[in-house]
Amino acid sequence: MSTAPGMDAAPPRVRSMRGAFAEARARHPSLVRECAYTFAGRPVVLRVVGARLAERIQRPFAHLRRHDPARAPLPLRIDLWDEAETGVPFPADGACPELDQAWLACDGMLRASSDGGYVSFQYQDSITLLDRRGQRMIGCRRNGSHLSRGECSKPFVVMLTIWYADQGLQILHSGLIAQHGAGVLIPGESGTGKSTTSLAGVAQGARIPR
Repeated sequence: MSTAPGMDAAPPRVRSMRGAFAEARARHPSLVRECAYTFAGRPVVLRVVGARLAERIQRPFAHLRRHDPARAPLPLRIDLWDEAETGVPFPADGACPELDQAWLACDGMLRASSDGGYVSFQYQDSITLLDRRGQRMIGCRRNGSHLSRGECSKPFVVMLTIWYADQGLQILHSGLIAQHGAGVLIPGESGTGKSTTSLAGVAQGARIPR
């Protein structure tokens, strides 16, 4: 699908969120935190407006951080702002007619446009929207100092699951540690001790591969 120069064919909710992020960034340039990462071999840039939110959101991805962002094309950009720290309002609740399909998922609400090109996930005081064709994720958190435990440990898990599937990648619920050129994959359901076992290995000198 092509778009004429200067025209934006994105749904109104998408355009409003893009505008809100741009406003937060313009109002508070000193609060912008930008980092480059590699997710499953794909380069990603995460931009957060809000120092407290950035510290909490970026921490789980620290081992995936890249220091050569100019060497590869950018397949995914993630933009996020903190309402409490920037003063830019959290997107209003209510109907989004352009995202006309809805499901309950992971204790939140998952919505999608009829063609599947745009997907949003709202959970408590957070909302994230994925433009699957444009390879851009954008979201807001009402207060970066009060995130859910899941958000602090696995940010964007629902949206990233969709994005990984679009890249032809299968997610494995597992831990992975390595030492001396060899690795051990530790699969299992939630609560079976994958993280505990992985951290015990790290404490003994193993590492978590990128």
